[in-house]
Amino acid sequence: MEYPEVNNLHFRYLLFFVFHRGQKAAEAARDIWDLYGEGIIGESTARKWFAKFKNLDFDVDDTPSSRRFSKSDKERLKAQRRMVAKQALATILRKLAEKIN
Repeated sequence: MEYPEVNNLHFRYLLFFVFHRGQKAAEAARDIWDLYGEGIIGESTARKWFAKFKNLDFDVDDTPSSRRFSKSDKERLKAQRRMVAKQALATILRKLAEKIN
């Protein structure tokens, strides 16, 4: 059976429910697989959410990860890398020029 309306938030609520029932994360993921299909949610994802719940963080909304960068952050990092690369190249060329004299 297909479940087109099912999304990640749906699975988080399921994980929240089974967490409070005392189930283990891997077991919860397998139960979800039995209903929706194997691999629809990873065991590591279930473990991540269970760890969050264990820390009394019951917010199931997908908050941005601190490891993710916004587009402006990515552009700033690219610009910084280009600047560092130019400086490194200038240093190498200067040292070669000094050696050749």
